[in-house]
Amino acid sequence: LSAVQGRADGPALPEPVDVVFLCDVYHHLTGRSAYFAEVAAGLRPGGRVVIVDFKPDAPEGTPGPPARHRIGVPQVDAELADAGLVRVALDESTLPFQYVATYERR
Repeated sequence: LSAVQGRADGPALPEPVDVVFLCDVYHHLTGRSAYFAEVAAGLRPGGRVVIVDFKPDAPEGTPGPPARHRIGVPQVDAELADAGLVRVALDESTLPFQYVATYERR
């Protein structure tokens, strides 16, 4: 088990992986369609992408980026679908201001 720190312009996966985990960084990524196409290509069979990010409707003054920078699950779903990934799980209750969305290759 080892961690790899990706970049905003690419995931920097050195070999196929089981899990790609992104926490509170989705809105910082540039060229998300290309980024996640590269992520999808770097997943082992059965591999997953887990995204934790702030809910757009979290109250102002709560932790996280300003509301204008927050990206909701429907937009994440659409952008990851462009890369061949489909959502298989969504948890919006464990964390008070964030969602946890899990994706697999189609």
